[in-house]
Amino acid sequence: MPKRSPLSDDLAAARGAIEALRERGPLVVVAKSLALNDTPEDALDLLAGDDTGFWRLRTPRLPIAVNGAGDLFAALFLHHWLETRATPGALSRAASSVHAIVTATEAAGSRELVLVAAQDELVRPSRVFAAEAV
Repeated sequence: MPKRSPLSDDLAAARGAIEALRERGPLVVVAKSLALNDTPEDALDLLAGDDTGFWRLRTPRLPIAVNGAGDLFAALFLHHWLETRATPGALSRAASSVHAIVTATEAAGSRELVLVAAQDELVRPSRVFAAEAV
């Protein structure tokens, strides 16, 4: 039997964890802030799974820790998923908006999300990250 690469083991483990959670009832599960074996040090990965497959989305890691980014992501993902029932699109739209809001927060020198000042990023993020099937 061929030896599996560490990457396939790492991604397989993340997929397995998502699938184990989905078996408990959720239609969609998203793992965020992942550092898989092939995730560059200057990036973060998100992995989502539903009954049609798995998608990974990679964003640049920002040099700031803020309060509320996870809550914002969860709210935006749910909104976009309920609107479209499309996991890859909801993942892309939510992650792109959160990345833009955190980028604006860093530029403002704040640790609290600048939601009002950067509210246009919630609707039309200035940079869009695509979810890729894995």
